[in-house]
Amino acid sequence: MMIMRAKRLLVLMIVSQITFLSICQGEEVDWLKYEAVEKTRGMDLPIKDLRAKEYACYSALQYGSKASEVVYLVFDSVKKLSHHDYVYVYIPEHARYGKPVRLKGRKRAGVYVFPSVSLRSKYGEVDLSTDIDIKARSLWDDLDLDVDVEISCILKDLKKAQKSKFVLKGSLDVTMNDAVYIEVVHLLQPPVLKGRWDHRSDPPHVRGKISVGKLGLIPESGISDKARLNIYEKDSKKLKMTRSFRDDPRGAYTEFTFYPWKRLKERREYDMKLIMDLSPFFGQLSVTDRMVLR
Repeated sequence: MMIMRAKRLLVLMIVSQITFLSICQGEEVDWLKYEAVEKTRGMDLPIKDLRAKEYACYSALQYGSKASEVVYLVFDSVKKLSHHDYVYVYIPEHARYGKPVRLKGRKRAGVYVFPSVSLRSKYGEVDLSTDIDIKARSLWDDLDLDVDVEISCILKDLKKAQKSKFVLKGSLDVTMNDAVYIEVVHLLQPPVLKGRWDHRSDPPHVRGKISVGKLGLIPESGISDKARLNIYEKDSKKLKMTRSFRDDPRGAYTEFTFYPWKRLKERREYDMKLIMDLSPFFGQLSVTDRMVLR
């Protein structure tokens, strides 16, 4: 990538490699297992009073290990070019949502905000409690629906007296076709630590985030919110930095940023290693990235 600055030309050559220290082995994630879910189309769901069936949008999350622990979200509009102002919540065999429950959204700046959906489930000995906040915005130019979620999660292992609280934040994929199978996404997945050099400042900085599938993870309690950064240059000492989500305003948006305090030099090769410990439930993660300034 070529970047023109006032008095020099910087060529940033980036090579990324994600490395798992303990996410692929050990007992940290052996509890995270799912039963296979039978494929389901929108037309198969027991919702008969959609106002405009051809414009309904469908999404699904498997929030527990059992095949029956799938929450189907069906967004309904009165007609084309109207807002999706209602959502149906349906969970097979659930005490409250075993029959579809229709929730009305409140309009805020063109976005519809729906009441929270609270759910509980188990993964072996691990209990999960979730509060799912949903926002939806109709995108008729693209025949699509933008669905944002903020999911508060509490994991508990009572036998080991362990508890962690975190938030998952991001967008859900939707299907606007009741004849197409609905993709069921696992709510919890092994986290992946992502990190990269960002050349939009001088010297370049390092940006990182924790991803759980397509959602970002923000630690709250019982799980470390601190990331450790090491920057290496050949024939020199490494730089060390520690940053928490709360120290960085980007943390509210699932990202955090490091600004190395020593000026990086041209014609040098730099490696960075970003490390986070997400124990007790997910273990330690790291990511490396390389940059050459020329």
